[in-house]
Amino acid sequence: SFTQLFGDVIFRDDHRELYADRAQYFSRVGRLQAQGSVRLINLEDGSWVTGEDLVLLQEGDDRAEEEVTMREGRPHARLVPKVTSDSTSMEGPAGASQPEDSEATVPYEVDADLIHLVGDRLFQARGRVEITHESLQAYGDSLEFQREIGSLTLFQNARILSQDTVSGDTLDVRGDTITM
Repeated sequence: SFTQLFGDVIFRDDHRELYADRAQYFSRVGRLQAQGSVRLINLEDGSWVTGEDLVLLQEGDDRAEEEVTMREGRPHARLVPKVTSDSTSMEGPAGASQPEDSEATVPYEVDADLIHLVGDRLFQARGRVEITHESLQAYGDSLEFQREIGSLTLFQNARILSQDTVSGDTLDVRGDTITM
């Protein structure tokens, strides 16, 4: 019920890949721990999270959804937005994928002291959170992003800066809580 892996660990399943220097898997409780240059990649959309210490708790009898926590080494995430059929962006013929530089596929970069994911629906970050997306920069003590509905909330010392590339004006919004 316990497996320990050392050196250039690679774990793959149908939906993701995990890379780390070492890992421990507790099969009875569905717990995977990984340390050292950890990188977890979502194969479905290309999003990824990096850091130095990861704990993955698998869905099971006592847990409705999988949970992932990344900490140490100032975790970093790259979130690729989901493009849906009702999106205002245009697709090529026969549902071809959009160009790499399309606004709909420009990833959000997130840095924080801790990153926590609950299934595919909830992304949370805590501690000196910084977000960049094209000309947008956002900051806060923590954030919660509900992926399915596209709602992002910044908490405590929240600030958004966005440069309008046409007019040159800068939007500067500050508050205790900002929801986008």
